[in-house]
Amino acid sequence: MTTIYESQQSVIERSGDPHYIVIEGPDGVGKTTLIKALQDGLQRYGVTHDRIFTVSFPSKVTTPGRIIREIFTDIEFIRNPRTMLYLMLADLTEWESSLPIHDLLADKAYIIADRHPLVSNFAYQGEAYAPEAIHSIQYRQQFIEPHRIFILDAPPDVQEQRIQERSEKRNVMFEKKSARYQERLRQRYLGYALSNPHNCVLLDATQSIPELLDTVLMSVLRGGVQ
Repeated sequence: MTTIYESQQSVIERSGDPHYIVIEGPDGVGKTTLIKALQDGLQRYGVTHDRIFTVSFPSKVTTPGRIIREIFTDIEFIRNPRTMLYLMLADLTEWESSLPIHDLLADKAYIIADRHPLVSNFAYQGEAYAPEAIHSIQYRQQFIEPHRIFILDAPPDVQEQRIQERSEKRNVMFEKKSARYQERLRQRYLGYALSNPHNCVLLDATQSIPELLDTVLMSVLRGGVQ
């Protein structure tokens, strides 16, 4: 039987020139570790350091991003979930305005994002709003669409174990949620991946980082380094 991950092989093998890359998924699936490995992997294939740009959302360089990070330390700060939805879109708007993204992509630079508000909103704000409502709000804007979105998937118990093993303490409100909530979150991520087959790749995050990196590099470098 073909697994949900194997069914996405056609996206991985699709030709193209994916330079705007997003690594997504719940906390504890290995996003940060994979991004670091991807940076190193691209450089091994000849991509120079000055052609690799990284961002982590919520962004640390925009005012909305800094507000969101502050909110994460106090869940009671927000009374209406829509507030977070709009703050995340404001963060993306400010970040896109801070970089000449179109020029960077035209010059074949690589932009690697740890999370992306358009995806995270579907997963996290989907607890309060239907996907159709979020879609309606988000796509009124003219955001730059990522070329590849790799969504890391792992069972909640694996996520929890990895969070507990982190050397640094992260006071993020979503990491305090119940296992039932984490499973609903996981299902929303799965739903997003399957409903956006043109640029989403679902990865089994129980695999090792080298295994995940091989899959990502195969997709990203399929057209070769330019």
